[in-house]
Amino acid sequence: MVIFSKIYGAIKKVSTGLNMVGVVITFAVMLMLMTDIVLRNFFNSFILGTYEMTEMAMVALIFCGLAYTQFNKGHVRVEMFVGFLPKIAQYVLDIIILLASTSLCGIIAWSAYGKFRQDIAKNVATSVLKLPYYPFSFLMTVGLTIFTVLLLFETIDEIIKMFTKKPANELQ
Repeated sequence: MVIFSKIYGAIKKVSTGLNMVGVVITFAVMLMLMTDIVLRNFFNSFILGTYEMTEMAMVALIFCGLAYTQFNKGHVRVEMFVGFLPKIAQYVLDIIILLASTSLCGIIAWSAYGKFRQDIAKNVATSVLKLPYYPFSFLMTVGLTIFTVLLLFETIDEIIKMFTKKPANELQ
């Protein structure tokens, strides 16, 4: 299971890097919005395309943070009644949920890839600043793909834990 740990570690590094991209984008948007507010209120001026840049940044921000949030168990998880189930039923339920999540995210990632290709082919851009969509649809595709692969690895890990009572990275 050494290969499992190495791949899992690589996914963690990539997701941490993507998260840092999201952090930088968040900081840049914050500075831009703050500057725009100051310009509007004190100098009767504005930054052209602030709304468009904020929209595009939100796409990047959300999809850059998905996998990192999953690593840190930050996504919403309702466990109201699961604790009352036998341990084996908890594992089975977790595996079913992870399989459904992996499948759905895989489909969405594939669709995002199609959107990315379409944005390049049609040269789609925003209306005011003419910012191309494809860098943002690329980040969406990469973020969703990393998230999907992470969910797949967590599914495999959960199956291994169900039979061995140990996570895959602890097995020799």
